[in-house]
Amino acid sequence: MFDDPNFRSRQQDAINNYHAQEQQRRIAEDVSPVVSPLVWLVVIFIVMAKCSSDSPSSSSPQANSKTYLYRRPNINGKTKMYIIKGDKVKILRTSKNGQWYFIRYKKKNGGNLDMWVMKQKIKK
Repeated sequence: MFDDPNFRSRQQDAINNYHAQEQQRRIAEDVSPVVSPLVWLVVIFIVMAKCSSDSPSSSSPQANSKTYLYRRPNINGKTKMYIIKGDKVKILRTSKNGQWYFIRYKKKNGGNLDMWVMKQKIKK
């Protein structure tokens, strides 16, 4: 065995081949297409948030004219804020006397504005 002049060369080739295969295996593990369960949970959460019922659909109730927003379901609760004709809202509840809607308006910055409006100002 030691008399073979190519023994050292073949031994070194085998070692180099082993190291190359081991390095390829490690690289394959590092770039594995397997996505962690946490990533899937985040993706599912984002999709559910986008599809939530908080965002008004095309058949949502909307303001039929300039509509002032109220802090309470009476004229004394009027604020300087308003929505304009065509703004879509979600009706969350109706006042006890049936004359006011508590609505959710989705602002352009993504936030929600929950206020009272007069029922006659909303077209279903």
